[in-house]
Amino acid sequence: MNTSLSPRIILDEDNNIVVVGHIEESNKFDFPITENALNSSHNGNQDIFIIKLSNDGK
Repeated sequence: MNTSLSPRIILDEDNNIVVVGHIEESNKFDFPITENALNSSHNGNQDIFIIKLSNDGK
């Protein structure tokens, strides 16, 4: 089963958009990964993700 879930979308104290979710996926999702990411590899059936966008959408 290929499912992506984003149960939380919030604004932080600087009005940045933060999305937290998890992926149940047999194949790697093609998310852009930052240079200093804690872990940049797909590690099996379930992974979590955190996306932070500035308040101007970048």
